[in-house]
Amino acid sequence: MGLIYKNGVAYGGSTNNASLINYNNTDSGLSSTNLQDAVDEINEKIGSSDISGIGNGTISDAINKLNSNVPEVIDTYENIRITLPATAAATAVLEYTVEKAGIYQAQTNVYGHADTEARLLAAVTVAGHLAQTEITRSGYYGINAILTWECAVGDVIKCSYYCSVAQSVANHNISATIIRLR
Repeated sequence: MGLIYKNGVAYGGSTNNASLINYNNTDSGLSSTNLQDAVDEINEKIGSSDISGIGNGTISDAINKLNSNVPEVIDTYENIRITLPATAAATAVLEYTVEKAGIYQAQTNVYGHADTEARLLAAVTVAGHLAQTEITRSGYYGINAILTWECAVGDVIKCSYYCSVAQSVANHNISATIIRLR
């Protein structure tokens, strides 16, 4: 059986030549007007990358697998232009109890201008492991602490700062972030 034409346009039947079959590209975003060109245009957009090793090898599963590896921001904290009080111990600005096991990264940043000499500290504790940076000075400073660790459900992550002498000028910025990498 060959093609069936109506007003010079093939609309039914069978053929081995897909370029003879019209394609309505109105809603597709493709420029092609016949089926073979539409298939070729889609193949060109897909490219020749081998995705057989990602997920089950289908495009949709490969995209899902890749999207599942995007880091998840758990929490953030930002306090800009504050006056730092003197603290007897590190003050936690973020604290999170792990709900889903995985690799987590936490970071604390403290920077600004100390109007009086003080011991300043940025610290991160992840599952009992500590990373900290400290300086003793007046004037401009910037310190941060970052730690990446594999955590189990129930592990605690803390982002903290410490200042040994109260600062009277609101020139300090504190920020912290906790993300789950996977």
